[in-house]
Amino acid sequence: MRKQKDYAKALAIYQPLWDEDPGQFNEWAGWSYAYCLKETRQYLPALDACRQLYARYPNAAMLRQLYAGCIYYTQFDGNNLAGIPVLKKAVQAMYNLSPPQQDYSLTPRAIFKLAKQLMAVIPIDWQDIESWLQKLDPDLLNNQPFAMKMPDGKTREFASPLEEWYSAMIKTKAGLNQPQELLTLLEAARKRGLKWHYNNNIWFARKEAFALVQLGQKEKAEQILRTIVTQKKDWFLLNDLAELVTDTAEALQLMSTAALSFGPLELKVKLFHNLYIRIKDNAALEDAVKKHLLLIARIRLEQGWPFTPALEAALKNNAVDLNVVNSAQAAYSQLKSFWQKIANEGKTIHQGIVDTILPGNQSGFVKSTDGNRYYFNMRSVNLANKNMLPGAPISFELENGFDKKKNHATKNAVRLILINK
Repeated sequence: MRKQKDYAKALAIYQPLWDEDPGQFNEWAGWSYAYCLKETRQYLPALDACRQLYARYPNAAMLRQLYAGCIYYTQFDGNNLAGIPVLKKAVQAMYNLSPPQQDYSLTPRAIFKLAKQLMAVIPIDWQDIESWLQKLDPDLLNNQPFAMKMPDGKTREFASPLEEWYSAMIKTKAGLNQPQELLTLLEAARKRGLKWHYNNNIWFARKEAFALVQLGQKEKAEQILRTIVTQKKDWFLLNDLAELVTDTAEALQLMSTAALSFGPLELKVKLFHNLYIRIKDNAALEDAVKKHLLLIARIRLEQGWPFTPALEAALKNNAVDLNVVNSAQAAYSQLKSFWQKIANEGKTIHQGIVDTILPGNQSGFVKSTDGNRYYFNMRSVNLANKNMLPGAPISFELENGFDKKKNHATKNAVRLILINK
């Protein structure tokens, strides 16, 4: 019955015998019973059975592997994980029972989940994380991504164990502030021809740029960041580049674009402070200086963060009235036109029509008056014009982009605005 995968019927026979006397089960019958429990998702009884059998048959390979698997399913297969000490004890037990190099071992997966939990503890103990990751030999990890059919019928691909190891170790080297080791690790990953998932190629290129900055190679880091922002336009990526470029006007333009881009205000407080620093000595921008200070102060008030002495002094010296607005969002709205003016400075405004809206209404193509077609994402459409239809007259800008499917640089239409005629 077990071999035919009729586990419930097999258990109906096994269970009374086990309840009567577990001692009558030899290692194979015991393994078979525990396996049926595991396959019917009765993980705790399966773990208990394995624990009892292991005391009698500590060298039975099949039993050791099943025992390790049951530890994984009871401790790591769910959203409500136990505390760190319990997880560490569980991983060590799995490592002893089913070493990572064994076929079908779940120990690597458990180590990756433990590492993720350790990264969520503040302050992060990067050395501890490294010690756990070093229990795995990347040369012995599977390089094949894992594919799964989702409820919507689509197949989703997940990172291979090898990619997970490099992903966790690269983050760890960054956390340990070891730039040269990080660069060596990235080069090793490239030589293996890893297929990155979850935009890891972008996030690790960003870490590479940071490492290069630490090593004094700013020009190379800048080039990497310029490539990154053609692929993703997240505000913090734009800000990363702004902190590296030497041209003051370009840096201010990048920061202004980042300020306008989607993102929680509290996470952008350093960006807003950097913008304030850039303009604070410009007498012609006195009003914008006050508004930046007001925004920073309002964010800190709403988050319950104390004011720094420098902020207290700046607010006093600039006679900033915190009661001009009653929220950080209101202070943010006051600065949008200022940032838009800077962000658009020197940019060419094109005109055309909406040519096509692709299925799903998330993207489409515009047709310029010069006859060229450009891809756009609905996130680049002015919020008031989200329902624009094919044929609608529009203005737009062009921005460097990247076609992931065709793997080449493109020009994309951004900041689409409906033209009222």
